[in-house]
Amino acid sequence: MNKDLENKFFAEFDIDGAADMALDMVLWKHCGISSGTSTRAERYNDDVLAEIAERTEKAKVWLYNSNGFSALFEEVEDNVIECKRVSKEEVTRFIGKILQKFSRWAFRYNRWSEQLRSVDDTIYYGTIEDYYTSWRNDYLYFAERLAVILAEREISLEAIQEEYDVKIFDGFDIEKHWHLFGTRERAERVLSKISNCEASTEISIIKTDRAVKYFAKAIQNGFMEPTTKGYRWLYGGERGGKARLAYFLVKVYCPARTDTLQAEEIRQLERAFNTKPRLDRAMQQNVDTGKSQAVQKWREKIDELFLE
Repeated sequence: MNKDLENKFFAEFDIDGAADMALDMVLWKHCGISSGTSTRAERYNDDVLAEIAERTEKAKVWLYNSNGFSALFEEVEDNVIECKRVSKEEVTRFIGKILQKFSRWAFRYNRWSEQLRSVDDTIYYGTIEDYYTSWRNDYLYFAERLAVILAEREISLEAIQEEYDVKIFDGFDIEKHWHLFGTRERAERVLSKISNCEASTEISIIKTDRAVKYFAKAIQNGFMEPTTKGYRWLYGGERGGKARLAYFLVKVYCPARTDTLQAEEIRQLERAFNTKPRLDRAMQQNVDTGKSQAVQKWREKIDELFLE
């Protein structure tokens, strides 16, 4: 699998890449926001600006020449085709790695997108605003073209983004994106297949009357939210979320603490909530009635969902 151009492009969005430093500098200059890592950019000195300018201009030479972006997308498409010969899961893993390379840049861009709108009003040639805008446009165009490459193979970039929790693409708008497919008719045909594919692969919970009732209450109270492929648990964040989710699921499916779920049922819940690492150990700890639970206040908040 050839990744020469991919790696060359992605490197500029990594720490101290030209796109990374340009974003750092406009965040600092326009929003007063510090990244906490790239101090070279935060100093906003002429040397850093000169380095960004040099690397941006070099990138334009190979990105915008007659074979630039086209060659990059051909490389990505060839790699997608190679992965799809193995399985759709292999494509998902490949695209997941691409998303992870954009994760730092995408998080900051999405987080501060409203504040960054002011940059568009201050663009002058050779300024940091000029270089940032150039990389931003390349990033957005890459995301659109990647989404098209996948859609033409009945694979949804949005679904993969959800799985890896990195967002670089906001979704298809037929008026905005049809030209990327060649014709409007082709765009409508391809995107209708994506919609049908997503509907047929939707992950469901282990449906019991109790599960339907308390999942709805958890959503209503902001503990979790539905997604296109299942659910996202919100309460507790990244550090404490798994323990709280496990406790909630035990309360739903094993209320007597003597009930148990089969291994495949637990796997189904893991897929529905896209949990990494696995839930089984955390759920078993909550089934064990010998463990003291009184000191953890978050349990009381979840218990309130089950009060009649």
